Formats: sequence, C-alpha cells, structure tokens
Amino acid sequence: ISGKINQSLLKIRQQVQRIFEIIQLLVIDEEKDVLLNSKQLVFNILSYKSHRNNISELINDSTRLISHLITNHTAETGTHYITSSRKEYMTMFYKASGGGIIVGALCVLKMLYGYIPGSDFSHAFLYSMNYAMGFVMIYLMGFTLATKQPAMTAATMTKVLAEEGNIKSSSTEFAHLVSKLFRSQFIAFVGNVLLSFPIALLIIYGLDVFFSQNLAIERSDKLLKDLDPFKSKAILHACIAGFYLFISGIISGNIGNNSVFYQIPERIAKSISISRLFGKNFAKGLSKYYAKNWPGIVSNFWFGVFLGATAPVGLFLGLDLDIRHITFAAGNLALGLYGKDFTIDSYTFFISLVTVFLIGFFNFLVSFSLSMFLAFRSRKLNFGQVGELYKGIFRYFLKHPLKFFFPIRSGLDKKADELMSNTKSAKPEEE
Repeated sequence: ISGKINQSLLKIRQQVQRIFEIIQLLVIDEEKDVLLNSKQLVFNILSYKSHRNNISELINDSTRLISHLITNHTAETGTHYITSSRKEYMTMFYKASGGGIIVGALCVLKMLYGYIPGSDFSHAFLYSMNYAMGFVMIYLMGFTLATKQPAMTAATMTKVLAEEGNIKSSSTEFAHLVSKLFRSQFIAFVGNVLLSFPIALLIIYGLDVFFSQNLAIERSDKLLKDLDPFKSKAILHACIAGFYLFISGIISGNIGNNSVFYQIPERIAKSISISRLFGKNFAKGLSKYYAKNWPGIVSNFWFGVFLGATAPVGLFLGLDLDIRHITFAAGNLALGLYGKDFTIDSYTFFISLVTVFLIGFFNFLVSFSLSMFLAFRSRKLNFGQVGELYKGIFRYFLKHPLKFFFPIRSGLDKKADELMSNTKSAKPEEE
C-alpha cells in the first residue's frame, strides 16, 4: 500500500472505533447503563485529547501497517536463508565463499582508491560505488553476504511466532528452527571469511609481483589498528554497519511493497512499447526479472553507498565515524599482515583475529535485533510473550549444541519446516 492509503486506513480505523464508542451510549439495554456508558465516553474523550499531541503514538500508528507489509516481504525472503539439509548447508557455504571472493577484491580496490588524491566527497563516491557494485554483483551472481541475512531471517522468525497458536506451542520446535537459522548464519560467516582473507592476500601479492612494490605498506598500520577494539572504535563501527544492514532490509521490503502496490511487474509485462521493440516474451521475462531481483538490487546498492560514504562524511564533519564488516575486516587483516611483511607481534595478530569475529557478532546482533523489534512491533507482539521461547532455545542449545553449527538430522526437522513453510507466499520471491 502507499503512504496515502495507509493514512486513510488509519483515519477510518480511528473513526470506526469512535463511532462504536458513541453507539454504546445511544443503544442501551438497561437504564443503569446510561450513567456507566456516559462516564466511559467522557473518559475515552479525555484519553483521546490527552494523547492528541503525542508524537510517538502518531508515528507508531502511522507506520505500523507499512512496517507490517515491509517485514512480510522480508520474511518471505528470509526463508531462503535458512538451511535444512546438508545439501542446503553446503550450498550456503559455496554461495558465501563466492561472496568472500568478491569482497576480497573489494578490500584491495578500496585501499587503492584511498591513494587517489581528491576531496573527502570524491573518496565517498569512489568507496560507495566500490561497495555498491560489489554487493550488487554478489547478489546477481547468486552469492551470499553473510550479514545481509539477519535482517531477513528476523522477520521470518517473527512471522512464525505470529501465526496463530505458534507462540503458545512447544518452544522446542521453535528452538530447533532457531538452531537451523543459527547454523545457516554460521556457515555463511565461515564461507565469507575463509575466502576473503586469502583472495585479498593473493591479489595484493600479485600486484606486488607485477609492480615490484608492496602497495599495502602505507595502510598496514591503520588497517591493523582498526582491528584493535582498545585502540579504535571497532565495536561501535561494527554496530553502525549492523544498523545499515537493518536499513537495507527495510529498503528491500519497501521496494517490494511499492512494486506490488503500483503493479510495476504487470505494467512491464503489458507495456506496448517494450513488446513492440523486443517482443512479448522479452516483456514477460523482464517483468519476472524485475519482480524477483529489483528489491535486492536497490537494497544492495544503497547498502554499499551507506558503507562507502560513512567514513568520508564523518571525516568531513569531524566525527569518528566508520564501518566495520566481518568479511571486509578479514580482507583488511590480510592486507595489514602483508603490508607488515607478516612481522607483527603475537598480541596484534590474535587481537585482530578475535576482533574480526567480534565485528561479525555485533553486525549480526544489531541488524537482527533491530529487525526483530520492527517485526514484533508491526505484528503487535509483546516481547514478554516469547520469554519462555528464549529459555527453551537456551535449554535446547545446552542439550544439542552441535545442531547450532552443523546440519545434524533430527526428528523435529519436519515440524520446523512446516512452521517455516507458513511464512511463504504462494509465489515466493528469492532475495
């Protein structure tokens, strides 16, 4: 739906509620109800008046329906990021490995762009296009960037809980579904990191051989310092990246919502000009391609812009702003080590290695938490309602820790798949 229709529906809902409250006074069964209903009407009017200028309630009411539709789109997308079988688990690893290869190259490109003389905004443009084109390439080639998943899968988890009866059902079944989600995230992290590190190392070595110059020397100190949480704001910057991941999920859902509302795929398929120039089959193919890929392309593009522009804009404003992403952190670690000719003390190496995974943890934590909060809010779920589920997840982890990391078969697989299948639409779209 559009923002205008959303506001109209909100107004209609409020008016219907108030009409109902007035009718309670006009239509009564017993004489004594006149006084009671009159008092209640006065209290309701006072309540409306007292909350009339409440900005937070206005924002909440105005955005709840839109956020519901946005998270509904991301929930359908999130089902593709949860692996069930060993085959899907390994497929996720291969896709993440492909993403790691591209990110390894992006790390080197960003470092080289930093040597180009220019203003902060010229560097912001170069960095943004570097990230954006890389992320779009990862998406279109069917690869995976691990941290893009939490924003999608959080909505999936919430939609599962929102299904009638699920939130009151056995927490063990939901805990098993969470274990499948966690191991999918885990193997995606592994695939990204395992490939981005050696690819960045291989490329910088190739450039060294070709140009007879170690291009990472000047940047190595900063690259390694940025991976020390005690000497830099690595954790804060990882949280900023997590926030951008959350925003990119919203963008994807919003584009998907607008695409459905304005019937853009249908318009492309029925476009007379496109059909005349390229044929009806091309128009239909373009329509399907748009419906399937456009939200992902736009969200990945803007995610890249956010990541690339943050540091230069922060520098321009005099603020210590930057981003840290686990896959790029692994690539930067490789460049830092090569720039130092692998002669660093053990403390620097181990703190950098640990920080890479800390960055990944906070990338995941922030994006997943914000997405879960938005999804809960859009479906009017109370966080207190799932307290028992969280306890069940923890108990399940203590009992079956390996299931959170490896695709071990379980008798609950079928039930977990049934819970997840309810989140899919009749025509699911892949992200």
